[in-house]
Amino acid sequence: MKKSIYILSLLSFIAIIFFSSCERDRYEKKITYFVTRSTDGFEATYLLGQDNFIKESVVVNSQEEVWKIDHYANPGDIVYISVMDTVPNSFVNVRIMIDGKFYKEKSRDDITTKPVTVSGTVPY
Repeated sequence: MKKSIYILSLLSFIAIIFFSSCERDRYEKKITYFVTRSTDGFEATYLLGQDNFIKESVVVNSQEEVWKIDHYANPGDIVYISVMDTVPNSFVNVRIMIDGKFYKEKSRDDITTKPVTVSGTVPY
């Protein structure tokens, strides 16, 4: 009898571990950073994961060109992208999408020396 209870407890524990790991993966969200309307290029600093800041120089050929990067994050994680346009008369647009849905967006204003920064927390 004790052996049956031990085996049943062990199987229950294994099932809980298995299903909780599946649950975690199910809640991951696809994050997409978009940058548009840059005429010549920009410097982008963005967060991939919790502590992985990436700084990248991007060259574009026209305002119609779209730059984007995808990654996955869990609810409660921080999303962040900051863009500094390389041309003063270019009004770059920065957007964050979560699971293909609009989350936040910002465009550069008349202050050409100020970066465009969009950030937030992945909703639960």
